[in-house]
Parts: sequence; structure tokens; C-alpha cells
Amino acid sequence: SQSVTMEDFPYTFDLEHLIGVARAAQREILAVYEEDPEEWKVQAKADESPVTKADLRANAVICDALTAKYPSIPITSEENCKVPYSERKEYVYSWNIDPLDGTKEFIKRNGQFATNIALVRGQEPVVGVVQVPCTGDTYWAVKGKGAFVRKPAEGDTDRRLEGTPFEDR
Repeated sequence: SQSVTMEDFPYTFDLEHLIGVARAAQREILAVYEEDPEEWKVQAKADESPVTKADLRANAVICDALTAKYPSIPITSEENCKVPYSERKEYVYSWNIDPLDGTKEFIKRNGQFATNIALVRGQEPVVGVVQVPCTGDTYWAVKGKGAFVRKPAEGDTDRRLEGTPFEDR
């Protein structure tokens, strides 16, 4: 497990917890993915992009887990009501999440979708986790430590990804 320290983060940051949250969202998404598509409750958001029961269930799991562990850190989510940028730009730390990135691909059942969770300091991402439900692969990065992939097919061990912008910064 990787340790992560951030100078002014008001909590002890736990990368394994964050990966666990992304994998919990994956379980919710896959549970819906395996249902009859008639049960997905596809609706249109204000921008006409689709949202499904999988988006909402994954969003709830992520928001509940992050709020429980990091209660004072605000969450900006694709599925939650929008906080104006004038307010968001004042956040010291915030979570940016897209519980189901690729809803159109989910609806097409082509497997090309993911869960994205990022911890942002000011305007800069400092930690990110991308979970790919159909493969179980987890991609994660920490500013200054690099980016890694953890694949069930490779024994769930962390393998460094070379040449990423998260290294040495």
C-alpha cells in the first residue's frame, strides 16, 4: 500500500480506501449492467446526456463513502446538483467524481466505461483513481509519485506506468 502525505489535507489520506470506494462503485455498476436494459431507467439530464440507475447507485456509494471518511471535503459530481464555479474555485481541496464516465457506452453494452474519482487541491489534481468495471482494472496516480495500474489478471499488484505527467511534480 502506498502512503500519501499532503501538507494541508485535514485528514489522514488512505489510498486503499479510495480504491475500495471505486471498486464498490464498480460492483453497483456491474449489478445494473447484468440486469435487463429495460430496468436501467435511462433518463436525460439537462444537457440531454443520459443517466441510468447505474450512474445514480455508483454516485451514492462514492459520495456516502467519501463524506463518511472526509466530511469537510466538498464533492463535485457529474450526477449531483451543480455548485457554481465562483464557489468551487474557492475550495482548498475537493473531490471531483464521475461515477459512470461513458454512460452512452454503458447503454450500448460495449464495456467502454469507467468510474473516475479525483482529489483536487485548488485547480490541480493530486490523486486520481480510474476503475474499469468490465476488466476490474484500477488505474491510480498521485502527484509526485507517478501513475500505476492494478489488474486482477496480473495478481492485483501495482505496476508503474511510465511517462505520465504525475511523476516528479
